[in-house]
Amino acid sequence: MKHFLTHTNDKSNLPDMCNKELSKKMILNMPYFNETNVRSFICNICGKAFSLKAVFNRHYLIHSNERPFVCNTCGKTFKRKGVLSRHYLTHSSEKPFVCEICGRSFHMKWLLKSHSLVHRTDKSFVCDICGKTFAREGYLEVHHRANHTNEKNFACDICGRTFFHKAVLKRHYLIHSNEKPFVCGMCGMAFSRKIVLHKHYRTHTNEKPFVCDVCEQAFSRKSTLIRHYRGHTNEKPFVCDTCGKAFPRKQNLNEHCRIHTNEKPFTCDGCGKTFSRKQDGSLACNVSEYVNPYSCNINYEEFSVKNKVTEPRQTHTNEKSYSCNICRKEFSQKSHFNDHYRTHTKERPYPCNTCGKAFSRISHLNSHIRTHTNEKPFVCNVCNRSFSQKSNLKQHSRIHTDDNLYSCDICNKKFSRKIHLNDHYLTHTKEKPYSCRICSRKFSSRFVLKRHYRTHTKEKPYFCDVCPKGFSQKSQLDEHYITHTKEKPYSCDICLKGFSRKSHLKRHLLIHTNEKPFICDVCDKAFNQKGSLDQHCSIHTKEKPFLCQVCTKAFSRKSDLKNHSFLHFEVKPYQCDLCCKTFAQKNNLRYHQRVHHPDKSFTHDFNLIKSDQLLENKISCVYCEKTFSSKSGLNRHYRIHTNERPFACELCDKTFSVKNTLDRHYITHTKEMPFVCNVCYKAFTRKSSLDRHQLVHTQEKPFACEVCGKAFSQKGDMKRHKNIHLD
Repeated sequence: MKHFLTHTNDKSNLPDMCNKELSKKMILNMPYFNETNVRSFICNICGKAFSLKAVFNRHYLIHSNERPFVCNTCGKTFKRKGVLSRHYLTHSSEKPFVCEICGRSFHMKWLLKSHSLVHRTDKSFVCDICGKTFAREGYLEVHHRANHTNEKNFACDICGRTFFHKAVLKRHYLIHSNEKPFVCGMCGMAFSRKIVLHKHYRTHTNEKPFVCDVCEQAFSRKSTLIRHYRGHTNEKPFVCDTCGKAFPRKQNLNEHCRIHTNEKPFTCDGCGKTFSRKQDGSLACNVSEYVNPYSCNINYEEFSVKNKVTEPRQTHTNEKSYSCNICRKEFSQKSHFNDHYRTHTKERPYPCNTCGKAFSRISHLNSHIRTHTNEKPFVCNVCNRSFSQKSNLKQHSRIHTDDNLYSCDICNKKFSRKIHLNDHYLTHTKEKPYSCRICSRKFSSRFVLKRHYRTHTKEKPYFCDVCPKGFSQKSQLDEHYITHTKEKPYSCDICLKGFSRKSHLKRHLLIHTNEKPFICDVCDKAFNQKGSLDQHCSIHTKEKPFLCQVCTKAFSRKSDLKNHSFLHFEVKPYQCDLCCKTFAQKNNLRYHQRVHHPDKSFTHDFNLIKSDQLLENKISCVYCEKTFSSKSGLNRHYRIHTNERPFACELCDKTFSVKNTLDRHYITHTKEMPFVCNVCYKAFTRKSSLDRHQLVHTQEKPFACEVCGKAFSQKGDMKRHKNIHLD
């Protein structure tokens, strides 16, 4: 009868009440029963009534918990035959329902129906508040509850937690039941959700269907691609309501908000200490000496973290399943492979919530965070000293055990770390294997090279808490702090003079011992400081790396360039405490104080006196008994008697007794005129000539005749005028 109706398309069996045209007699009865409201099949357990026997039978299985339909492949049971039929498609990989637009296939019809909504351009259901459109009314209702009304109608009977959608509540129930019905066929790992199982399969197949449009890096999950893409766009959609700081991940925002609320929801099971972040709590459990709940099933070694024993087979068999497709390096654990791969991609997915600095490994981030929190969870069992990193504690423990494992073959010096021994070997070989990529300068230590790079990048990661000054090295910050505290912890045992830096005390002690360990390789002259030797060597090499940006004059010392720059900008930063006269150079101030204020004592950061003769302010010439206030002045005076001229011109072989005279002589060859008048822009070879010229503009006449009081702008004019009175 049913088959005949499909050919004849006969629709003569029409009901008397609803006039619907149906060709199947069984289906014909359904609207009839619906309109007459006859429900003759009643459940004797719950009292619910049904109009069709087939529907009543399906309902009855709810109470009996009977599953009569069994899958022949996996043994899974079902209450309905139709569900079993759909289940068979999961084994056969048959997907008979194909999308006509994109060609994607599905093993269930309702999945195809849901998928077809993606291609629909007409979204007739519009949100009244935000104007967003949806293809289904159910999607609109969920959107309205989740974003506008914050209504959560579906509550969990066990824990009371509420949800926006019934499907989410259904997934939540699996947490309480601990049911994981979706099992991986390769490794046997079980999951509570099917979508999580599909994502897990990609770890075996190494499938990465989500590709970044910018750098073409592939990912196995869409959420990972979205997070990665924010690294290119620098998008930070999650903003803190308290301080306005933005973050690329919601998890980072949640952890940051606990700084304001001071919430610490994670408690260590071993010591009871609370933490604001879960990984910090896990770290504390590692420190606890008695918490090792995870053990290897091969050698029964115990671990405090579960991921240490997830791959015991690779550890014992030395199997390396993960291979880098760039450098072909192999790894036994996926986490090690992921860390290595970031060295090629330069990706740093772990940012610090406090300072924003990003890291390629989460362990590096955890170590960095302790620099902000000042937390030191690793404690020495002998002296109770605490450390922020486990490696530092391990190195410290060798002090108590006297376990210096690494010894130098040349000088027998011992080291607790192999990297320190390797750096020490370079002091014997004079080898410098680490070179700068920017300036090609070479270094013997990797740490010194890293510090040197900051001179190019201008990076200053260490900031002072008192003033906003930044430093490229932590040692420089520590020394800078003393400028605020005015503390001088290092004192000389001989003269009790205090110093703010240990290096300054070391240099000072050489004055008492008269030791000069730094010797010039060319002339064998000795110095008590390495900086003095480096400055002296520039005399032989004629190297002048410091250039003036105004007149391009070159200097061998940075301090000379600094003093020279004062001449252009007319800056005189050094002032006498008694007469308030200012000077452009520190040495000029020293000389002024010794000559004009010999009976006064001055306290400065620099040493004014270097010998007993200077204390008395008398240095006399052995030839003519003329006295001088400085040793350099006496040395220059000696050349008058000895007729010594040590400074020779390289261009004309003319010699001079004073270096300043040689410098002025060089200008006669170069025709250089570095001193320019600010008024008329006339140039001069000497500063004294410029000073005399400027008196023309200022109309100043500082030179007065002692007889008649007439004033002159030039000293020579005044001397010539005096001859009038002599006649």
